[in-house]
Amino acid sequence: MIRAVVLLLSFLALCACEKEGDVVWRQFNSDADSVLIEVEPGETSGLAEVTLMSNLGITAVGTATVDPARGPVGTEHELVVLVDEEFADRVERASVSSVGARGEESYDLVGDNARAGVFALVLTSLGEADESRIDTWRIDLWEAADNPVAEGQ
Repeated sequence: MIRAVVLLLSFLALCACEKEGDVVWRQFNSDADSVLIEVEPGETSGLAEVTLMSNLGITAVGTATVDPARGPVGTEHELVVLVDEEFADRVERASVSSVGARGEESYDLVGDNARAGVFALVLTSLGEADESRIDTWRIDLWEAADNPVAEGQ
C-alpha cells in the first residue's frame, strides 16, 4: 500500500513538472526591436541601445544595450536586457537573433537569478580577420501563453 502511494505521488509530481519544451511562448515585445552591430577591423567602440516596445509598438517595456557595438572579428559583445519593473514578472525569457551576411542564428539569454526581468549574454563576432559587415540583432521578449495576465490580452 505504501509503495502504491509513493508511486502515485511520484507519478503526480512528474506530471506536474512542466518541461521547457512544453511551454508555449508568446512574443511580448515588438518584432522591430533591434540594434545594428558593426563588425569592422580596428578598435572596438560605441554602445548600441534600443528601447524595447510592446507587441503593438505603443508602450516602452524595457531596454537592451550592446557593448561594444563595433569591433573586429573576435570581439565579445555584451548584450544586456532590462525589462521595466512593471512587466518583469510577465517576461520569463529573452532571446536574440543575429541576421547578417553570415546567415541567421538565435540564442536564449541568461536570466538573472536575483532579479526578474534582467537577462544577459556575451556573443563573439565570428568571421575572417579583415571582414567588414553589419549584423542586425533582433531582441525578443517572451511570456508563457498560459500566463494568467497574458490570457486576457
